[in-house]
Amino acid sequence: MTHFSAGSPGPGNLVPCLAKGWSVRPSKFAFALVSSALIGTAGVVALASSASAAVTVSPLRPLFSSFSAAAGSVLSCPPGRPVSTTTCYLVGAGPGGAPPPGYTSLPGVPNDFAYEVVPVTDGQVGQPLPTGSVDLGQVACPGGPTCVATGVTASGTHVISWLTKGAVAKTEAVPQANYWGDLACTKSFVCAAVGMNYVKQSSGTIDYGVVASVVGGRVSAQVFRSASAFNAASCTAPSSCLVAGATYNASYQDRRGALLSLHNGIPGAMQVVDGTTGLYTLVCGWEQGACLATGTAPGPGGSILPAEVTVAGGKKSLEVLPGSATTAPAVCASAGHCVDYGVVNPNTRGEHGFVAVAVGGKLGAAVSIPSSADVDGLACPVTGSCVGLASYLHGAYGNYSEGIFTFSY
Repeated sequence: MTHFSAGSPGPGNLVPCLAKGWSVRPSKFAFALVSSALIGTAGVVALASSASAAVTVSPLRPLFSSFSAAAGSVLSCPPGRPVSTTTCYLVGAGPGGAPPPGYTSLPGVPNDFAYEVVPVTDGQVGQPLPTGSVDLGQVACPGGPTCVATGVTASGTHVISWLTKGAVAKTEAVPQANYWGDLACTKSFVCAAVGMNYVKQSSGTIDYGVVASVVGGRVSAQVFRSASAFNAASCTAPSSCLVAGATYNASYQDRRGALLSLHNGIPGAMQVVDGTTGLYTLVCGWEQGACLATGTAPGPGGSILPAEVTVAGGKKSLEVLPGSATTAPAVCASAGHCVDYGVVNPNTRGEHGFVAVAVGGKLGAAVSIPSSADVDGLACPVTGSCVGLASYLHGAYGNYSEGIFTFSY
């Protein structure tokens, strides 16, 4: 699930770009890159032997004139049916709306302050549903017409909202949270929302990890002073989830990766992952019974290296990657059937968004998303059928020019 290219940012740039995809490294998950010129506007590309089916990619369809994506979990589909026959939901801010006080608008660039839920069926964008003053950042739709989302109000209060067919049905404040990093839910609507809690002091702020659990339609939140942040969440069973982040250290030195298991919303003991400095993405089901977290590890001379941690059967396995390697997020429709996504050759003339199918932890060929610069979000309600959010390459509004695509394999 990791990536390499000569145009990749260095390891020092790993932490600020957590919501973005990266490019592919040659390793046990290596694959051959496929240029966008080979695919055209809708191509079929044969995958490597680890995943023998072909991938069919639709053209990128404009979302709006612009649309800002917050993180990889901005898009979700109820599981059980292919994207051609189910409605998925995208959350974020589209063009329009009132900017906050003190915001300076740029000439010719629309304001992205119209907070909305956007239904997407078979890659076609439906009528946006306004959420008023609530800016939703992540969404999870574990079943039926109901979804759960994290967000923040115009007054700065962080919340969890329930959506029915995309419309906000209920919102509950979570005062312990000052930032949302990720959201995951089981099919039985046991959810884990993770982020940070900021404590102001005279010298600045102290960051602690925060986890908000949703069980039975109720929210309970807890601040973990032993953690500096929780960045990612994934669920492993009908009532169990796993979250990943970093430990707290007052001097910002010697921070390490951290994992926390939740059962019915009740957290267990936090596990420190020695040999790492933090964990930033997490996907469970990468292999049968295994979760894969990506993060960073200390390197020679004070450098920071990318790293992967496999969690299986209570055991953790760490692999520190070369300094030229970077990592990307993934989603798993079922155990051992996952899709990696992100950008190849970021910030170069050759950059383009990609998807790559993984079976049993082995990654197939990368497939370019035509006309895209990056893939910002992905949802696969069933194995072999996915819908994604991508930014247009050379779009009218740069990376804020977004589109929807579908692919099957």
